[in-house]
Amino acid sequence: MTHAEEGSINTCSAIYRYDSIRSSFAKFKNISKPICNYTLEDSYIISRYRSGAKWHEDIYLIESGDPVLKVTDSCLGCDYIERTIHLPEDKVEHLLVTNDSNHNQRVPLSTVVTSHKAILYKAPSFDQATTMYLVTGDKVILTDFTETESNSFWYKIKYYTAKDKIIQAWISCDELDICK
Repeated sequence: MTHAEEGSINTCSAIYRYDSIRSSFAKFKNISKPICNYTLEDSYIISRYRSGAKWHEDIYLIESGDPVLKVTDSCLGCDYIERTIHLPEDKVEHLLVTNDSNHNQRVPLSTVVTSHKAILYKAPSFDQATTMYLVTGDKVILTDFTETESNSFWYKIKYYTAKDKIIQAWISCDELDICK
């Protein structure tokens, strides 16, 4: 079933499975929101919709005949895309990825540290410093960003140590090559 809300650019659908034993249709239980402006690409259902001023994509992978939400990408057409990866047990991981029209071609944004000693923070505020720091040339993956009331820009980063330990923290934009 498909319908467009009046004045909306989203044409949303509900997806049903045919149950041949009961000779009836049943709604997929693991799809909690409407599928809008959808396309089918290989084993994916891509739901594209606008909410406010941003375009979003929910990317479902068909596994054993059932659609499973794998990725939500927000702010399509922006300089970067905010990606939420849906993991088992309702866990999620956040990343900033490149703005490619094909969801399979979007890659995590990364940059390098440019200062000699870049302090890491628990939160995007200079009074939230940790004892950890990075040095010139350390490569980080960008997972989030914010601008504070004092107009300072911050990135939340993921850093892999030489021993494969993952550090996630905030860093001032001034310490990163991407901000130069």
